[in-house]
Amino acid sequence: MKKRCLSLFMAVILTIVMAACGQQETAEKGTEETKEENNTESKEETSDNKLKFAYVVRDTGSIYSQYITDFEEACEEAGAESVIISYENDTAKWPDALENAVTVGADAVYSWPDDQSMADYAAKYYKEQGIPHCVMGIDAAEADCVMVGDQAAMGKQLAEQCAAWVEGNLGDESFEWALLEYTSAEHVAARSQAMEDTMTELCANGTQVAALEAQTL
Repeated sequence: MKKRCLSLFMAVILTIVMAACGQQETAEKGTEETKEENNTESKEETSDNKLKFAYVVRDTGSIYSQYITDFEEACEEAGAESVIISYENDTAKWPDALENAVTVGADAVYSWPDDQSMADYAAKYYKEQGIPHCVMGIDAAEADCVMVGDQAAMGKQLAEQCAAWVEGNLGDESFEWALLEYTSAEHVAARSQAMEDTMTELCANGTQVAALEAQTL
């Protein structure tokens, strides 16, 4: 599913980039013949250049490595060059990471923010830069496209997997559990709530002792 979503993202971004190129070419019509010939020669010289897509991600290790691999493979399938930019688990480095994508000459950017303010900042920044941009996981009004899944369904599925582990390993034995939640974005908070509700429903022998905000750990 992730790779299909990334492939869809590539298709959307390619459409946006090509549309932008088409608008630029239309604006250039009606110029002097000599200028048109020079533009044609320039286009011929650069026709083999690949589009460059940047992925601004929290970290390049741990759980993020597979997302990065999927992104790189999707770029390769689309005939584009991939650039990975990490903000190193430090939200203070988010603006610099976004700017780095511009510095390396990215034709489009795919970003993974931690919260709503970061998503909105990125969307506004790239809109001002005129660079097509897709936000992962958190909606942002000014983004060109957003990749957001059914968070409640995801939360329910995660809790069901946890409940299955409890049943297989603890049986009816009493146990305590804590929820690692994410509430900084409304739609992501729905995932946390679904996890909590499903665990409570399926694990009657368990007692929830805490709910910890993931962003503060």
